[in-house]
Amino acid sequence: MKIELFTEVNFRGPTAKNGKCIALVECETKKGPAVKAQIETEQKTTYHRMSMIAILVGLRMLRPCEVTAYTPDQFLVTTINEGNMDKWKREEWRRPHGKEIKNKELWQELYEQTQKHRVTLEFSESTRYSDRLQSKMREKEENHEI
Repeated sequence: MKIELFTEVNFRGPTAKNGKCIALVECETKKGPAVKAQIETEQKTTYHRMSMIAILVGLRMLRPCEVTAYTPDQFLVTTINEGNMDKWKREEWRRPHGKEIKNKELWQELYEQTQKHRVTLEFSESTRYSDRLQSKMREKEENHEI
């Protein structure tokens, strides 16, 4: 079964950014594609943090499986694909100079999820769902649902 995870991140606010992210999971079934989406918000956050949250939200929706995840966050793709999480885990989630990595709890959960699922992470500025995902986030915001 082919499973794909699409993510988008959006921000609002002048200086302290209020972030939103959406994860959409698509899986091919005998009846055609099945789609499930979930939106998360966080106050005073960062782009990379919201990107990780989006990936985690999508992975939490799934049973152990093989999944291709698409994200517009090149830093996240590079960090994971170059094996930095394995290095950080060996070093007890610290950088070479001894300082704890930022967003440690998210990196730890992301590591656990990548052990549970076979995840291929790909960079994509735009996917077939990008407009739909951004629209869904705007709609929820306008209706004061997020």
